[in-house]
Amino acid sequence: MRRIQLWLAALTMLVGILFIIPMVRIHLVNETVQGRMVEVLPEPVGRQVRLLPIYEFPVTAATPRRRTFGSRLVDARFRAIPAPVVPADRVDAITRTMMAAKGVRVFYRANDPEGTAFIQDPLAGGSSVRYDLALGLIVAGLIWWLAVRRLTEDPL
Repeated sequence: MRRIQLWLAALTMLVGILFIIPMVRIHLVNETVQGRMVEVLPEPVGRQVRLLPIYEFPVTAATPRRRTFGSRLVDARFRAIPAPVVPADRVDAITRTMMAAKGVRVFYRANDPEGTAFIQDPLAGGSSVRYDLALGLIVAGLIWWLAVRRLTEDPL
């Protein structure tokens, strides 16, 4: 029984680690800086409107005067997504929502900040529940592992 519980605890931690790998990879490969939304450009697409967010960010924290612009978006799982297409009657409200963000976290690769910069979609609402779940699984698995080991040890 002890062995089965240890394997289940290890499996729980492994699932949590698999969920969190994309975020860890993004943070290891890319630089992260605080940027700001500059403009949201509307582009008519039939009866709807595509909103292209333009954000500004410092290239490095050491040289805040060197700034550049970007417009790429990713979803909560850090996968590239196109600019959001919204109904024409909601453009103003969504533009205000996007511009209301005090700051946006910009990710970019140090050797090509202009070509690799991206932000998470401001309409998606921040980080994914996936990563909260991953951390919970890792911690729960670790506690379970330690509890099983402690309860099955022979007392001195």
